Amino acid sequence: MDRNTFDALQNDALKSLSERRLSDLLSDIEGILSGCAEAWAVRESLEKLREEYGFMLGYMEQGVKDEKRGEIYCKFLSRADDLLARAQHAFVSTADSSYFSTLAHRPNEGSDMESVFNRTLVSSPYDEAEAGRILMALENPNTPEALCLTLVSSITLSALCVFDKRKIWILGALMKNANVYIRSRAAVGFVLACIVRGERLARNGELQNIAKRWENDKNVRDLLRIIQIQLFVCSNTKRDSRKMRDEIIPGMMKAMKDKPLPEGIISLDDVEAELNPDWDMMNGDSEMSKQFGKLLKMQEYGADTFYTSFSSLMRHHPFWNDAANWFMPFSRSHMAFADNEQTCKLIDTVSPIFSQHTNISDTDKFSFIFMLSSLPTGNMTEQIKEQLAALDNFPPEKDSGEAGLDVSQLHVIRNYMHDLYRFFSLFRFPLPCPNPFDSEIMLHKTAFFTSLRKDKELTHELACYAFRDKDFQRADEYFQLLPPETLEAHDYEMWASALYNLRQYDEAAEYLERALLIQPQSVWALRLLSSAYVRSAQYDEALRVLNDWEHIAPDDVSMIQSMGECYVRLSKPQQALDKFFKLHYLRPDNRSRRAIAWCSMLTGKTEQASEYYTKLLLDSPIAEDYMNAAHCQLIMGNQKEAINLYRSYLRTKGEEFAASDFFTADKSLLLSNGLTETDLLLLRDVINQKPRT
Repeated sequence: MDRNTFDALQNDALKSLSERRLSDLLSDIEGILSGCAEAWAVRESLEKLREEYGFMLGYMEQGVKDEKRGEIYCKFLSRADDLLARAQHAFVSTADSSYFSTLAHRPNEGSDMESVFNRTLVSSPYDEAEAGRILMALENPNTPEALCLTLVSSITLSALCVFDKRKIWILGALMKNANVYIRSRAAVGFVLACIVRGERLARNGELQNIAKRWENDKNVRDLLRIIQIQLFVCSNTKRDSRKMRDEIIPGMMKAMKDKPLPEGIISLDDVEAELNPDWDMMNGDSEMSKQFGKLLKMQEYGADTFYTSFSSLMRHHPFWNDAANWFMPFSRSHMAFADNEQTCKLIDTVSPIFSQHTNISDTDKFSFIFMLSSLPTGNMTEQIKEQLAALDNFPPEKDSGEAGLDVSQLHVIRNYMHDLYRFFSLFRFPLPCPNPFDSEIMLHKTAFFTSLRKDKELTHELACYAFRDKDFQRADEYFQLLPPETLEAHDYEMWASALYNLRQYDEAAEYLERALLIQPQSVWALRLLSSAYVRSAQYDEALRVLNDWEHIAPDDVSMIQSMGECYVRLSKPQQALDKFFKLHYLRPDNRSRRAIAWCSMLTGKTEQASEYYTKLLLDSPIAEDYMNAAHCQLIMGNQKEAINLYRSYLRTKGEEFAASDFFTADKSLLLSNGLTETDLLLLRDVINQKPRT
């Protein structure tokens, strides 16, 4: 059986399962097993279930009443679900030459962590007894922490490759483990498994009970909150990497060239002493400070700032060809460093630096050691100093200041999710599972986490986070989940701003109106609301808002300009002219001159318009200034001057002739001032013919 046939049968089976069609499901499983020659045990279990189901149908046909028939049917479906998982495992383990099937056929009898990882990764779905034993071992304080962490990661990957509700149950049970590293890895694994397998898990009563307990457990909600935000951050890793590559690093390099650094190694204390810790208040005096500020911001919200460098370095080392190496905790005793005294000394030298930086993940630590180990021995000491100084220039991550946040847990989750994202993006031998980071990562929209809709505090925080990250679509979706009575003025303003950026101007205006009912003096809200009304061509409404704005700040030039523009669009040129004269008094520049000139022409004050256009043409004119000045001269009867100005307009635009629609935009103005259709046709031909000498 090829992969396409398997996928079709698997999809049919999942549909039968979701629709609770047991007979069809059993046939689908049989079809999958037809391509798995070695799956005798699964076939036997399938035949036994089919036989028992046949008995139940036979009794029903004979009219035998059974009050527990519905309950038994649900148990049969659960058993069939288990058989489907085992059939799926049988196929991916034997039917192709993938990395997964290669591991499944590799002898893995050793007790080292790599062997345990590989054996667990390709293991068939657990039964209850096996799952209980493994959970007991993971919760045993005598089990080495590194082994527990490696095993949790392997269980996660295994459950993502082949559905196994008991492996996922183990991860869920470990979400309250006392060890922050085990708890964090298990929570991330559980969430990713639910993202990928949510529809199937939603029918599991025992796992649903775990979800219900979360609703009143603040610690678990904190875990989910951190994971949800980090999922958003990870989904933007490639975007952030481009920003690092194209903006931040070049900016830092340029600043270093413009202002030579002191000789010697720059310590972390030296860097911090130069920088303003309040990046939002930076005055922009130092280009290096600006770039460090951007870097700190990225680190503070959990971005993987080392992704690009890691992706370059990992390609040159065979260490990353084994999945286990991506998830075994960094340690001096790792088998990759065994019997290498020089590398172990190097690790001892670097370890203090690693301990100071909470934003360095295990994959970074391995990669950094491999890079330093590859340096020429003669220059090793100086090279290490330079590399450590470069690493030290990345300031340690600061506490984000969020209330109730376990910072240690935050960093553990961030670093682990960086490792996971890198694995799914860069591991050269793909596993038979979807990339969870490419799936629906808004947890409340997955089948298993719909209860999160009830957590208004979490929903509000995620809405604000999505808005700050300029993910306006997600921000809108989260705000929609919040009851109106829980929203304050700034919430409506954020929501409206998100909708404005999505070009949903009517909806943005609705929420800005609500914000202004709560906080009527908000100039920011008035400004955005007037703009939303203008964008949706509701100029009367825009003027109403601008009048409110004028009562608060009568000399605000943005407000005055907007009022003038609205009057123009409402064909009230005299009111517009009054506003533009005031604007020119407060801000005398070409923009206000241009507005006065145009409105003067609209009100029949062509001499006044001509004076302003003359000033514009002497001071950095734009192409439209020539066009409008030509209109003005034409209306005044100066036809020859008008033609010359029209030709100047074409030259400025880089156009060789006046197209057929040359006068279309301003046709009504010209016709209302005595010109005829024939005049305009003739004028266009005159403009297009070469001037006579």
